[in-house]
Amino acid sequence: MFPQTPTTPLRSYPSSWKGPVLLVCRKCERKLKHSDGKSLKLKKSLKKLAKEDPNPTLFHVISVGCMDLCPKDAVTVCTQAQLTQTPPGLTIVRNAEDIAELYRQSKL
Repeated sequence: MFPQTPTTPLRSYPSSWKGPVLLVCRKCERKLKHSDGKSLKLKKSLKKLAKEDPNPTLFHVISVGCMDLCPKDAVTVCTQAQLTQTPPGLTIVRNAEDIAELYRQSKL
């Protein structure tokens, strides 16, 4: 067992970003494709959607390791809202339409 020592509170610091966090599986992200076969990056796609939106939401996209849900030709993501669910949920994104829906749902 560990020796008992007096506990000190952990320090908390403000984040350097604004907007909700989006966790993206970096392994799966390479699989996501446009209809013309070019690679489609989630961060760029969400930024483009935010530019077109009159009331934009800027996401902070964080690439993480495998989330143990490996869909074929899709990417696994976890939104900030899904992290608060019990049990936490995951979303599968397959194309540009799914990214647009993810953006719309995360704004609510």
